Amino acid sequence: MDIPCRSNSGMRKQRGIVAIIMTIAMLAIFAVTALAIDVNHMYMNRTKLQNGVDAAALAAAVVLDNNNSSQDVAEEAAEEAANATLTKLATTNGNSELDLDSATITVTFSNTPSSFNSASSCTVGGDCYVRVVVNNMDLQSFFMRMFTDTKQIAASAVAGPT
Repeated sequence: MDIPCRSNSGMRKQRGIVAIIMTIAMLAIFAVTALAIDVNHMYMNRTKLQNGVDAAALAAAVVLDNNNSSQDVAEEAAEEAANATLTKLATTNGNSELDLDSATITVTFSNTPSSFNSASSCTVGGDCYVRVVVNNMDLQSFFMRMFTDTKQIAASAVAGPT
């Protein structure tokens, strides 16, 4: 009596499919991990930049509030204080990735905290508000360089009289 043999050819055909599925799954996991690292890097440096811009706006507001010179001199001194604070931020240990040379830094003044434009200024002796904006600061990515060269971050802050 012959026992019928079952053909294992169907099983042999599927033998390597697990390796292919695992390879695809590992590539997807690595891609998601790389994206998470780059996004975390961007948010961490954006927070550092925002803290620096907040400090720059506060420094400029203090200088503007304590300065009894003419309007132009007071605004110039406040702008220098903001730029000095941002420069100190960029040269502090741990902030070497913040490349302010690639960024556009704008310091504007206004009598109200809500209306700023490039032509506005404030009256010394009254309420003067300072807005510091850093735009288009380049930030290098780690893993996503194959898709984009750099990413750009920005921050802004407004400070006024004490």
